[in-house]
Amino acid sequence: MLNSLLPGLREIRTPLATGYLWLLNLWVLFGDRMPRQRPAAGPLAGLWDLAGYAGKGAVLAALTFTAYLVGSLVELNPQRLWAHGGRPELLSRLRDLFRRGVLKRVRAVPFSAQAERDLVTYSTEDLGKVIDSRWAATKLIQSVMHEERQLATRLQAQNAELFGRYDRLLAESAFRLNIAPPLVLLLALLSWRSALPAGIQALLIILSLSYGAILVSQAVMRAVQSRDVIAQALVVGILESKSLPRPVRSPDGAVGEPKPTVG
Repeated sequence: MLNSLLPGLREIRTPLATGYLWLLNLWVLFGDRMPRQRPAAGPLAGLWDLAGYAGKGAVLAALTFTAYLVGSLVELNPQRLWAHGGRPELLSRLRDLFRRGVLKRVRAVPFSAQAERDLVTYSTEDLGKVIDSRWAATKLIQSVMHEERQLATRLQAQNAELFGRYDRLLAESAFRLNIAPPLVLLLALLSWRSALPAGIQALLIILSLSYGAILVSQAVMRAVQSRDVIAQALVVGILESKSLPRPVRSPDGAVGEPKPTVG
């Protein structure tokens, strides 16, 4: 029963935590402007009365629901960050705009180096599709990445244990990626609004930014690990990708030469 509940909890954890953090930021910024007593009239007076009738439990439930809605609205999906199958989408757009200098060589493949080598070796030795250049290896990885969502869906149907690992790593990536911006902003605001000397405030803000960078790096690392699960499922034959040629099987089950690619 617990195993069936965990995926659902992971689904709501990220938007809920993210929404609460953004609401805390709003409170730090505008909380001192909120009334401490019931206004004489207006919408706030009506809300004040409603909160009094409903009680603190209902107010907490409404606040939680609001946090969930806010978090769902601003939630970042790690899968969409790699929408171009290689570089993050933002870097791809920047490269397309300038297309020169350092940006032309920007490359951030969302697989570990070992998983990339395993895919290249599998394609060459098991499927007969020779990958003889860095460019060809990158194109292979990009093609596989374009199928990530479909591959993940098939993995869920074929191997629940592996899919659970993939889903858990992706959820951890999403959690860190989404809490990093509001958490860094919250820590920076608290440091800025404190009565500490300016030098200490600046140091705390720098530490907050560093902490955010660590969270984002952990998010990227877990996203890479989740995609490694997909890569290994392809290598061991649990999944098949349209980007990889399928070996021809004889009637007795033996694997023969792969079908030639047309084109």
